[in-house]
Amino acid sequence: MSNFIPSTFSRKDPSPSTAPPASIAEVPSHLAQPQSTPYQDCESCRITGTATFTFVGIYSLAQIRSAKTPVGRGAALAAGLGFLTIAAARWTQGERIAAAISRQQ
Repeated sequence: MSNFIPSTFSRKDPSPSTAPPASIAEVPSHLAQPQSTPYQDCESCRITGTATFTFVGIYSLAQIRSAKTPVGRGAALAAGLGFLTIAAARWTQGERIAAAISRQQ
């Protein structure tokens, strides 16, 4: 029989397990404790992400002129400013993380 038949996916063990459910003590230590260092982006990832959000924000702001209703203009303005804010946060996030790591060492 093929493994692509759904009935072959769930084979039951002939001897049922009598092990108690896993407790907190049985969790491996590397999974139980939070990461000590924050996530770090590489420099090219930060540049690419910041550039993407910047260009999308500029494009949204450029679409204000072609919006026909005040609601459309407001939505384009909010989207453009939102994407530019995300771009600024994306760029400065890496600097803050690098400063925090250098303070720890």
